[in-house]
Amino acid sequence: MKPLADERATLQATLSRVLTFCTGAAGLVGLLGVALMLVRGGAGTVSFGSYTPADDRLRHAAQIARSALAGEALAVMQCAVVLLIATPVLRVVAAMVVFLIERDLLYVVLSLLVLAGLAVGFAGLVE
Repeated sequence: MKPLADERATLQATLSRVLTFCTGAAGLVGLLGVALMLVRGGAGTVSFGSYTPADDRLRHAAQIARSALAGEALAVMQCAVVLLIATPVLRVVAAMVVFLIERDLLYVVLSLLVLAGLAVGFAGLVE
């Protein structure tokens, strides 16, 4: 059995890699979206006086993915935002996997509770 300090170092290194990868991927996708926006002439006039909701194609994951794969700049930038939002969720999942490997059931259950709370929040079940 590994010493506790080694296990914690392994956990921290794994979680650090997950966060670094997700943040880097979101940054690269965001830069791609900005480049597409600049090449294609921008998104039109910006009005700070009134709020206009995003198009329906930028509100749902499947539509965002389809639009981004079609090369739409706003959808690509929206993908970057989704990746940034997904980063903490992936961190919890990665931690849970590490806890499962280490057979630390208390922290597996706590991770599942955190995931359940995030799912309730994302589903809009709590205001």
